[in-house]
Amino acid sequence: MDGDEASGTKFEYPQSTLAMCYNLPLPLTDNKNRLIRPEKIQWAEAQIASYVGGLTKQAAGEGFWVDRTALLYHDFVVPIQVVATPSTQVEQWFIRFAIELSVLTEILTLVSIKY
Repeated sequence: MDGDEASGTKFEYPQSTLAMCYNLPLPLTDNKNRLIRPEKIQWAEAQIASYVGGLTKQAAGEGFWVDRTALLYHDFVVPIQVVATPSTQVEQWFIRFAIELSVLTEILTLVSIKY
């Protein structure tokens, strides 16, 4: 999925100085604690950078989340930060991207947005 596939158009910065920091915890392991292939991680990073023009990759860390059945999962994640002008288009792209990423990595990933 590239910028064109995700929304029909590539993200363009408007003439605004308002920006939002979007955070995507990019998982390094799946729900069975298997490592996700590095090329999938690189693909995800390239898709994000291509759409918004760049990203900041933080140090890997641990992530914990609870599914609908109250089962606790422990993942290793790389937090990806992106600064972009807030818009419905950008938020929809990240939601679609998280869904596609969850299919590719065979896990559920979540998008968190800082306001």
